[in-house]
Amino acid sequence: MIVKSMNELQRCSVRCPQRNSDHRARPDALRTAHSTAHTIEARHLVIPASLAFGTGEHATTAMSLRFLEQLTRDWKPGWSLVDLGIGSGILALAAKCFGAGQVTGIDNDPAAISVAKSNAGLNKIRGARFQLGDVHKFNPTQQTDVITANLYCDLLIEILPKLRFGGWLILSGILRSQEDELAHVLQQNHYDIIRAKRRGKWVAILARSTGMGGRRISESANFAVVIDRRYSKN
Repeated sequence: MIVKSMNELQRCSVRCPQRNSDHRARPDALRTAHSTAHTIEARHLVIPASLAFGTGEHATTAMSLRFLEQLTRDWKPGWSLVDLGIGSGILALAAKCFGAGQVTGIDNDPAAISVAKSNAGLNKIRGARFQLGDVHKFNPTQQTDVITANLYCDLLIEILPKLRFGGWLILSGILRSQEDELAHVLQQNHYDIIRAKRRGKWVAILARSTGMGGRRISESANFAVVIDRRYSKN
């Protein structure tokens, strides 16, 4: 929800999708308690209306948030995330709420960096690093558990070869008419599409590096072995 004035601050916020230990609930149901630490309270993210994109109301942001919550639901705290094109910082801040350790957000708009830092302070969230940078030149040198990118499809296609250090990708900003093209590029870059969400004309995709192993997959039972066969080469 968008906060349009400080007078609305106390009653308007974005509920950060959270978790409980009852996995019988619908996968897309709103979670109210953290499954890995029952002492963590349900919380809201307050995102004031601003020039930066990403208040949680747009379909691309909402689907990315849901993927992030579902993917990391059973992970132990301390995983890492890089968010490309941060907007308001909502995905990076939500990641901290979900137990991420190292969180980095990159955007080429100084206003977005300023807004994201302000939102972190407003929500009393520490440890999220926001830096000015060109995602075209993004060149990671170390493994990252999750990379989120809510960008234009053409830009996603351009930078995909550089995301080789990302174990999991959450990609959005994709039109339905562009879905097949992006799926093909993901396969070319050795990513399996695990699931796609669609809302209106928009699509969000969850993908993982082909052959990826280790505890990060086994802890995420919802996505560990369910590859979307519509995109399989076979």
